[in-house]
Amino acid sequence: MKRICLVFAILILMVGNAFAAITVMQPTFESSTKNQMVITLYCLAASDGTFTATEITEAMVGAKYWAVGYYLYEVIAINPASTYPTTAAVVTIADEDGVSILKTGELALSTSASGIVEATIGKYRGINKKLTVTIGDTGNAANIVTLVLKLGK
Repeated sequence: MKRICLVFAILILMVGNAFAAITVMQPTFESSTKNQMVITLYCLAASDGTFTATEITEAMVGAKYWAVGYYLYEVIAINPASTYPTTAAVVTIADEDGVSILKTGELALSTSASGIVEATIGKYRGINKKLTVTIGDTGNAANIVTLVLKLGK
């Protein structure tokens, strides 16, 4: 799976970074009863350092996560060892009404190689509408960040 993502990232780099991409991988389930879902988003900036806001849909993850009682309990942003954001940027995760699911409203990305940051959730936030992930302008082409959203029931 990681090799497929790496090949995808290299292909995008070869075509001149013409567009931004947030790729949602099929979620993994951390228990056999599907009480925990992990949604991993591989995010690649466009040639100007911007990302396209992406709604996480049923088609992307294979489940109506917003309609079956999941809540968000952890969000982590992970930078690779290279091509990571060096300009401060923030991640917002909002529902269809534009209401932020994060306690502080946003998650500031690390600006260091292999940097890892975790969002402040506060109380577990119930999800009853589709989520949209938005990443601010990182200023550089081909910046990559991996977002991990952990949902539980």
